[in-house]
Amino acid sequence: MFARLLLSFFLPALLIGQPVFAGPIYSYTDENGQRVYTDTLPTQQQPTTSLKLKPVNSLPATPVKPVNKLNKATNEQKTERPQIYSQLQIINPTHDSTFLANERSFSITVSSSPPLLPEHSYQLWLDGAAFGDSSQSTTWQATDIDRGTHSLAVHILNAAGDSIAHSDSIVIHLRQTTLAERRRIRPCQLDDYGKRHECPLKDKPTPKRPWWRIGL
Repeated sequence: MFARLLLSFFLPALLIGQPVFAGPIYSYTDENGQRVYTDTLPTQQQPTTSLKLKPVNSLPATPVKPVNKLNKATNEQKTERPQIYSQLQIINPTHDSTFLANERSFSITVSSSPPLLPEHSYQLWLDGAAFGDSSQSTTWQATDIDRGTHSLAVHILNAAGDSIAHSDSIVIHLRQTTLAERRRIRPCQLDDYGKRHECPLKDKPTPKRPWWRIGL
């Protein structure tokens, strides 16, 4: 009785753990009175029972899509921006310099390593925004700049107009001679009023009458 209970407990686990057989399963009682299960037809002359097992449902393994490491590395390289220029700086004017710019203009000189490629150009940034037209020359003139303190930087643009490199930002101070300073350096003459900014017509003095005509 105990053997039958033991076999009834382990038989399902045994069948589940084994591969699915295409043939029948045979059962018989051996000479020791033990119940035996086998997939081979017994040769001894003993009563044998053939068991019909229900088919076991099986699911196909989910295919795993291989990762193409080469394509992944190639895509990562495409997203990275290549570093063409190792150095870009403003040579002139220098940082924190103050200079006179009565004409509201000053020159800029830049240097890059390697030198600028033919399809690239320099772009001046004034006070955090692109200013003027780009240039392929290492020296050019910035015009229509108001007096005061300004920040300068230079970007390198590619053929599509995208910035691919930029210099460190510097600060400059532009001065312009005041009207009072101009009048002190070059005093206004009667003929200068209305012709020079520092000599407006409203400041033109009234000509004095000769002493002999006083009272006439």
